[in-house]
Amino acid sequence: MSPTGWSVTGLDTDSMKIQALSVGKLTFYEQGLDDLLLKHLKSGNIRFTSSTKQAIRDNNIIFLCVGTPSDKDGSADLQFIRGVADSIGRYMNEYKLIAVKSTVPIDTNYKLVHWIREAQSTPNEFDVVSNPEFLREEASKPRFSI
Repeated sequence: MSPTGWSVTGLDTDSMKIQALSVGKLTFYEQGLDDLLLKHLKSGNIRFTSSTKQAIRDNNIIFLCVGTPSDKDGSADLQFIRGVADSIGRYMNEYKLIAVKSTVPIDTNYKLVHWIREAQSTPNEFDVVSNPEFLREEASKPRFSI
C-alpha cells in the first residue's frame, strides 16, 4: 500500500504498454514520474494488467480515463466510454465507485449508469461521479498570482 493507503492497478488493452510499465518504462514523459513509478513498483503499490475482468473485479474504485474524440459533426464520440460501461456491468462483482475523468458532455454520466445496468446479469450497486481533469504537464508554478 502507498503512504496514503492506496493500491493502484493500471489497465490498458495494449499489452506492449502494460509490459513496459510493469518494468518501470514509461510510454510518455513527465518530469520525475519515472522515479515515482519505479519506487511504487518496487513497493508493490502499483501494478499493471491487460485483463479488464481482473481490473474491474479486484478494485473498488474505477477511474475512467479513455479517449472521447470528436465525431464528424463535432460531438463527443462516446464509443470508448460505452465499451468500458459494458465491461464494468459484465464483470463487476460488488459495489464500485466509478469516477469519470474523461472529457464528456454533461449528460454522459446518466448514459453511463444506464449502459452499466443494461450490461449487468446480476445487479450490483455502484455510484458514478465526475473527476474532471485540470492538470497541466510539467506545471511547477501557479498559473495566476494575486
